[in-house]
Amino acid sequence: MHGEPVAFADQQAVHAFASDCQILAGALAEQNIRSILRILDRLARGVPRSASRSGQLATFVIVASLCHQVASRFDIPPTRFTPNSDPSDFSRTLRDLSSTVAAGSLSAPFPQPASADERVKQMCEEMRRSIAHPLGMAELAARVGLSASRAQRLFRLHMRVSAGRYSLELRLQHAADALQSPTRRVSEAAYGAGFAGLPQFDRAFRRRFGMSPTRYRAVVSRRGGSKGDRGSQLLS
Repeated sequence: MHGEPVAFADQQAVHAFASDCQILAGALAEQNIRSILRILDRLARGVPRSASRSGQLATFVIVASLCHQVASRFDIPPTRFTPNSDPSDFSRTLRDLSSTVAAGSLSAPFPQPASADERVKQMCEEMRRSIAHPLGMAELAARVGLSASRAQRLFRLHMRVSAGRYSLELRLQHAADALQSPTRRVSEAAYGAGFAGLPQFDRAFRRRFGMSPTRYRAVVSRRGGSKGDRGSQLLS
């Protein structure tokens, strides 16, 4: 290792990798989970395969520092994700870190007000009862004796989100709970949560959880299941 020059190609790979790490630092500062997971996955796929010992050492230092920064940000013990000096371990460590960050973000609470109007509570309950067959705003409003426009304004006033956004959250949480079972098909979770097709479900699920439904199921399975029904965290 002593005095061994780093090949130019190795230098370029390490510099490109380090540049992605800088982008990740920005995502960490903004606490943008989706960006963090996306960049971690890209870094795991793009770890420089240096032929020189010097290049390997440079990559090790970068990966170790990166893991420490990410782990510290999410209150994960950094020692759990300290790669060894074997280059083949770098990508695995980053993938494991990504899965742990993702798993930790799955149960992030949906913002709720301290209290709500009784009609709003009733609308929430109606949404729960019709997860597999979502109600339109007009029908939902009619069930609480309001016009659609009045119901929408009232809901947003008390819940700080639109009725449509809240309904979507309920359905995604329902699907996520269903996917805790390793034998449950993604299509079953999708249709059971009122999604008309898998592409629509996949897009919505990725936006909410930062990963595909299939990967979510694998992550939760490795964790031994959820620590509770996340759907029950929503205001009833």
